Amino acid sequence: RKRPLGLEIDASVNYLSDDGFVASIAYGVLFPLAGLDQLENFANPGAGTIGAETAQAVRGFFGVIY
Repeated sequence: RKRPLGLEIDASVNYLSDDGFVASIAYGVLFPLAGLDQLENFANPGAGTIGAETAQAVRGFFGVIY
């Protein structure tokens, strides 16, 4: 049976200066759907499921191009 995994939204902002400085920040959020739920007891599938929770990530990057 088909079950969707989730919906992910990502955004980033990048900066590059004339003297070679670079910076970037990115953010992502995952809203899980039924496809990421886990069985509570694999030996007894009727026991229910454990629902996945929303996941978030933030990344930053700085550098110099020479």
